[in-house]
Amino acid sequence: MNRLHTRRVAVIALALLMVAACGDIQERSLCRQYEDVKTVADELRGLDPTTASTTDMLALLDEALVELDQLQASAEGLYDQAISTVRTNLLEFRQVTFDLGDEALEVTLPLVEDSIVSTSTAYQLLEQRLDVVCNVA
Repeated sequence: MNRLHTRRVAVIALALLMVAACGDIQERSLCRQYEDVKTVADELRGLDPTTASTTDMLALLDEALVELDQLQASAEGLYDQAISTVRTNLLEFRQVTFDLGDEALEVTLPLVEDSIVSTSTAYQLLEQRLDVVCNVA
């Protein structure tokens, strides 16, 4: 009986250490992280390239990539294809924005606008799946 008790205590202690190492599990949940991704996605959708500076757009795109990485970590491989599609669009959008700079933005505005549309479409596909999982109305 003593051995069994010792084993149970060890298992409980290990479980507690694992939870402590992970930090706040609620903060890392898929749906919580999805809320953050949706916030950034809405900001990108509302982006007006005629008034936003390249610096502001790049900062928002970098934030979107960070949030997407955190979502992917929370998803544990479940939505890798959809997340990868969004990431690809964000990276292409970022590259277009970075290459253009503020000086060329007026001339190449259609490329930036196309990037906004394609990124928004990729987000919508991911959102269709996660809205169901996370009970978003």
